[in-house]
Amino acid sequence: MAVKFFDLKTKEEQNAFIERIIFYCLVFGILLSLLLAFLPKQTTNYSLLYLKPNSYSNYLENNVVYFSFGIKNNESADTNYAVKYFLGEVQYREKNFFVKKGEIFEKDDAFSVSGEQIKFPLQLKIAMSSGETNYQVYFWIKERK
Repeated sequence: MAVKFFDLKTKEEQNAFIERIIFYCLVFGILLSLLLAFLPKQTTNYSLLYLKPNSYSNYLENNVVYFSFGIKNNESADTNYAVKYFLGEVQYREKNFFVKKGEIFEKDDAFSVSGEQIKFPLQLKIAMSSGETNYQVYFWIKERK
C-alpha cells in the first residue's frame, strides 16, 4: 500500500515522510558515489601524428621542401614508433622514434625533390605505426606559385 503525501493527516506525519525520502535519497547517492569511485576506469589509449601548422609550404624552395611533424604518445606505456616518409607512392626513408608515455616528440625535416620523373602536384606523406595501429598525415607539393 503506497502512502500519498496529501493523505497524511498531521504536520508531523508529513515531516517524517519527507525525512524518510531525504534519507533514502542520501543513502542512494552515497552508494552510487562509492560504486562509481571504485569501478575500474576505462582509459583511451591512442597516439597522435600531426603536421605542425605553418611549418611547411606547398611549394619547393630550391628543390627542397621543409616541414615539421609531431607525435604525441597517449598510450599506456612508452612506445616505439616506425615512421615512413613517402613522396608520391615511393617510400623515401624510414626512421624509428621512441616517445615516453604522455610526452610529445617534434621533428623538423626536409626533402630534396628533383628529377624529371617527378610529376606535380606531389603528395608528401608521413606514415606512422605502433604495433597494429597506423596513422598518416600528408600535404601536397605544387610545382610553382
